[in-house]
Amino acid sequence: MNTRIFSFNNFSLEYKLFGSGNEYMLAFHGMGRTADDFKIFESTLGKRYTIFAINLFFHGNSEYPVNRIFDNQIKKKEFVELIEKLLAEQAINRFSLMGYSLGGRFVLSLIQFLHNRIDRVILIAPDGLKRSFYNDITTNTTIGKNFVKWMVKYPEAFFDTINALHRYKLISNKIKKVINIHFETHERRVLMRNALSSFKHINPNLRKVTNNINNKGIDLIMIFGKYDFIIPVKLGEHFLKKIKTNKKLYLINSSHNILTENASKALAELIQ
Repeated sequence: MNTRIFSFNNFSLEYKLFGSGNEYMLAFHGMGRTADDFKIFESTLGKRYTIFAINLFFHGNSEYPVNRIFDNQIKKKEFVELIEKLLAEQAINRFSLMGYSLGGRFVLSLIQFLHNRIDRVILIAPDGLKRSFYNDITTNTTIGKNFVKWMVKYPEAFFDTINALHRYKLISNKIKKVINIHFETHERRVLMRNALSSFKHINPNLRKVTNNINNKGIDLIMIFGKYDFIIPVKLGEHFLKKIKTNKKLYLINSSHNILTENASKALAELIQ
């Protein structure tokens, strides 16, 4: 496994190389995961692709400027420019994209700007297919911003509040389960706070994304978990109604945690 760091304009991205194929693929992981998730494809997709599995900011050894977490957060064009510099450094002209969960939001944003250079897109239970009401509240309002900071500083009070909301049926069992997973430890709470704030502008313009996919004839594969309540398949079905190019949607016997060693062969067969 080859691990490297790429830096530009005070941002640093760590990426890992899997496979040795003649085609190139950029892969982006989910929240709280790492680039190592894509190692499961090394023995399968790695025959066709050289996979640049990128650690998003606050994950692995990728670094984000501390002074821009709560103010002047990274813009989509800045992220695109960062990726363009990486592609230029590696002398990569054309490439494909893969995004899982949060990584899907970054992939969709790249399609918005780099569509002329993209061959295929694989979206696995992707975030970004719909604007999140909760994300908008926590990143664009004073109350929401203060709530996220309070959640990290006073976790016991936070969980007491969540339990009370659940008890009075103001939040569902599913939402409570998601919160417990993502906010369980101090490290996870800090990660969520930093990522929620810093990525507030990484929201793709879906109208432009769909137009670019259609106009450039980009192949699209979408994979969802049958039991995924975090990002349900209906979001993919709605998105695909607007896609007129070569498109495929697969529903596999899984929850949101799709990228597992056990599922790697089945996933690779769907993507090949």
